[in-house]
Amino acid sequence: EGVQSIYIIPAAGGTPTAVTDRPDMTFYVARWSPDGQSISTNSQSAQSEFWSVNIDGGETTSLQPVGLDDVGPGSFSPEGDRVAFARASAEGDDLFVLDLEDGSYEQLTHGGSVSKRWPFVDWSPDGQTIAFIGDEDGDSQVWAAPVDGGEPMLLASMESDIAEVSYS
Repeated sequence: EGVQSIYIIPAAGGTPTAVTDRPDMTFYVARWSPDGQSISTNSQSAQSEFWSVNIDGGETTSLQPVGLDDVGPGSFSPEGDRVAFARASAEGDDLFVLDLEDGSYEQLTHGGSVSKRWPFVDWSPDGQTIAFIGDEDGDSQVWAAPVDGGEPMLLASMESDIAEVSYS
């Protein structure tokens, strides 16, 4: 009771299948891996934690970067070898990239660039930039941060809330 799980429903319809079965965690914000074999997700227990869930059997693997807590929903790179995510801290939310092979991570933005309210990120199809939502001066903005470093580029600004960002 009261636990949110992740389910898969066949596109043609049918019975939903639970992918997560961890009564000790509430899972939210699921993103598919490029190969379609796993889902990146967050769980909420004492703090936000970052997981990969195998869709065949629901095995959960922690993707929590060592030394970082309170990470936001992640997004797999087009190659599936890295995950971008936002992290909350006293200085504000910033954008990070985690290397799934060696567990290292790199901070791409500084100074609380990512919206605390909408910490969603998305990789460009070519893997060169990561889009994220900012909320400076009361406006919502969509930014693109270069993966290889450099200053993020403002793509759009609106007076209303932008809740999620996604490349097409």
